[in-house]
Amino acid sequence: MTTSYSGLNANVGGAIIPYARLATFGLALVVVAGLYFLLNKTEAGRTIQATAQDKEMARLMGVNITRTYALTFGIGAAITGVAGSLISTYFIIFPQMGLSYTIIAFCVVVLGGMGYIPGALWGGLVLGILQSMTATYLNAGLSGALTFILLFIMLILRPAGIAGKGVVE
Repeated sequence: MTTSYSGLNANVGGAIIPYARLATFGLALVVVAGLYFLLNKTEAGRTIQATAQDKEMARLMGVNITRTYALTFGIGAAITGVAGSLISTYFIIFPQMGLSYTIIAFCVVVLGGMGYIPGALWGGLVLGILQSMTATYLNAGLSGALTFILLFIMLILRPAGIAGKGVVE
């Protein structure tokens, strides 16, 4: 998909960054901040978290589980749609294009800590730096392998993730 800013670049401290990627980064930060606000500051967010932790207890406390699942699905579909539309400005769209992003997202969530949005941001930052450094200084083909090696090491050393709280009973 070609936009009016597709071929334009920004010079930030000597680094040339395409406007399409800069816009994607900015909008992604807005979406993450909105999701964080929704989950931590609203009644709907509390019902989503309560349902995720213990469905039966949430139901006993008056949470409409079916409505909460529908809301969660809708939020996930909306975020996926936003991500797909942003990525379409610099990648070709094809039906299976989401698989590689799903695998990377799984690794980011495990690295950062399940259910903790700031941890996912840290996990994404660590994984992004690792993949960029690997592609730049070693071999682009090794970045996927190092992603899974890092995932394996994190699952052994710190299963709750970088910023994960662990399981509280």
